[in-house]
Amino acid sequence: MEWETKNLGDICENLDSKRVPVTQSSRKAGIIPYYGASGIVDYVADYIFDEDLLLVSEDGANLLARTYPIAFSIRGKAWVNNHAHVLRFAERTTQSFVEYYLNSISLEPYVSGMAQPKLNQKSLNSINILIPPIPEQKRIVAIVDQAFEGIDRAIANTEKNLTNTHKFFESYLNSIFTQRGDGWIEKRLGDIATFRNGLNFTKNSKGESIKIVGVKDFQNNFWIHEDQLDSVTLDGDLKEIDILRKGDILTVRSNGNKELIGRCVLVGELSAKTSHSGFTIRIRIEREDIHLPFIVHFLKSRELRKQLVLDFLNLSDRYLEKDLEDAILREIEQFLLELGAGFTFIARQKRLQIDNDDFYIDLLFYNRKLKRLIAIELKLGNFRPEYKSQMELYLRWLAKYEQESDELPPLGIILCAGKKQEQIELLELDKSGIHVAEYLTVLPPKEVLQNKLHEAIVSARHRLQASKDEPS
Repeated sequence: MEWETKNLGDICENLDSKRVPVTQSSRKAGIIPYYGASGIVDYVADYIFDEDLLLVSEDGANLLARTYPIAFSIRGKAWVNNHAHVLRFAERTTQSFVEYYLNSISLEPYVSGMAQPKLNQKSLNSINILIPPIPEQKRIVAIVDQAFEGIDRAIANTEKNLTNTHKFFESYLNSIFTQRGDGWIEKRLGDIATFRNGLNFTKNSKGESIKIVGVKDFQNNFWIHEDQLDSVTLDGDLKEIDILRKGDILTVRSNGNKELIGRCVLVGELSAKTSHSGFTIRIRIEREDIHLPFIVHFLKSRELRKQLVLDFLNLSDRYLEKDLEDAILREIEQFLLELGAGFTFIARQKRLQIDNDDFYIDLLFYNRKLKRLIAIELKLGNFRPEYKSQMELYLRWLAKYEQESDELPPLGIILCAGKKQEQIELLELDKSGIHVAEYLTVLPPKEVLQNKLHEAIVSARHRLQASKDEPS
């Protein structure tokens, strides 16, 4: 059986001309995968391909770094943007053979540009491939398929073992802190530590550049990994009190994901000026009789996390008005996200700094169909005129510091949870009238939102009362 050397362009059909890139704001959400250079980047409602194809990265650092495959097969309905070449093969076996081959060789001789590596169509077609006859291709592909199946099984077993080990460690850690020894003294964390909320900043900030610890830097880490931190720009200069130092403990307070609440990490030596984001809290303990890693292990223990990561609306036994507000807002947030109408969650309790005063927007979304930010405020009580002025202040701040040049002015929604009835007010910047009709195709109708608000209030109050009545 003789092998032949062929150019890739001679053994497949290039379908790049059929690709159609669509900006994120113009995509209609659906269930069909939308592919880019590294795989699926979104899901859309329409498709341009419906067959077996091989996609090859056209640009990006991965062409040289090879952190993940640069060639990957797709099957069925799909949309592909202009960051991945689209190749059609007469034989599925040849497609699989070429996929494995391209992922096994260096593409450096065919890639142009170092700042932004690119594999153009001409270079792609010129790649030399040693092609065996079909029977030999099938034999080789079967061997490689079997090898990868074995690797996948090994990875799955390793992950399972790691999970079991982690559970065992958590169980052991929990037993240490629940079965206390002689001489243990129980103290409130607030009696031995000071706390500091993290910083808020925007992409339009024009002050000092620093390293920042965000929620993504926690994961299951025990220490901060300085080399993985992002750099951000602040409004003004970083205050001394906000600079992290060795021995500080950081914990997640909120980012919309309850599973992350209470995660913590310890700060070691830092070479650059570093602070932490607004979704986190700094815990600083300056006592020589306390071993800081002990505190971190305690904060990571399962029983303590259970107290911090409360089930949806399953709040603690202190029922302040704020508890009810938070419970209602979580239901409204989930309701909007489940609509599938272009809503993207941005922040809860979005912090604004205006004339050295702090203000907080209850919920902030972006709607890609309306192409505008949507601020939502919840008020326990009937609508009052000052609520309109407050929302207008928020909208003007968002328009000045957050609105992009191609976006429409921000939209404000005020939810008033009165004792007798609920009210919904929609406000748009620089418009005196309330034009509800133009939003009904994207936003839920006013009556639907009003009914959902009523259901959220009833549900929140019921859950709070049920939790309160449970024996301690």
